[in-house]
Amino acid sequence: MEAVNIDSLHPDVEFPPGPPTKALLSNIIRGFTQAQAPDLIEESGCAVCGMLCPNSSLSPLQNYTDKLYLLVDNGRNVTCIERKSKTENKKIIPGPILDGDCNRVCPTCSKSLNKDQIPT
Repeated sequence: MEAVNIDSLHPDVEFPPGPPTKALLSNIIRGFTQAQAPDLIEESGCAVCGMLCPNSSLSPLQNYTDKLYLLVDNGRNVTCIERKSKTENKKIIPGPILDGDCNRVCPTCSKSLNKDQIPT
């Protein structure tokens, strides 16, 4: 393989570059602080699957109230109250399977619910 002189490929690029201007530094700092906005870095759990996602990508659960029927157990006995001993009877939790501490839906579950499919 033949060696290539990189300087000849980009003769208009000065290397090493000079120090950044105040305007460039200001733009860098502004861009960084905007990228660190709480809504962009804070995460919450999805009410449907429990996965942590950036708050900015989550949708309100109330947008899917007409789709919650898809999350109902339908006799599969998936959701049960914790038993403290083997002798306790199994108690099924009725209604849709949701994380009660979460009130938002992740993009993956949102896509499934909008297609009238059970999120997997």
